[in-house]
Amino acid sequence: MKSQNRNGVPVVPKSLLVITSSASQIAYHDILRWCEQLKIDDKNLTVLNQVTDKKKLHEMDGIPFDEKSIKWNATVVDEQLVEALEKKHDLQILLIKDPDELATFVTIKAQAALKVAINDAREELYDLSINVSSNDKDVFVKEIAKYIKILTR
Repeated sequence: MKSQNRNGVPVVPKSLLVITSSASQIAYHDILRWCEQLKIDDKNLTVLNQVTDKKKLHEMDGIPFDEKSIKWNATVVDEQLVEALEKKHDLQILLIKDPDELATFVTIKAQAALKVAINDAREELYDLSINVSSNDKDVFVKEIAKYIKILTR
């Protein structure tokens, strides 16, 4: 399952999937700004936000998911999450510093040509892991833009 959702052919991204959590302390307007930096239309942006309880009100826009979104047998039961995970994206960014099993499952299940993580060395999950401070997400996005330019020449 780890490699089935990746085609390994880098393209100039036109769509973006961001996987974050309420603990990541990132604002939605920052993600929109990154879309601008990466030259991705925000209409092609999907944000998945891992929360402890998706029934509670959350500050982050996007699709909330929690452990109840996925059954014990790895069946995704939340329709919005199913749709987001089945949609093909050019670029996926994981903004969770130490992803738990739920975030890892969502990362694996997502359809993306290029998967990028912040500070995560698990090579089987990501095409690119950028080692920057988790507080320095603007530098992280600049590094992604730099690597995309190199990979798509």
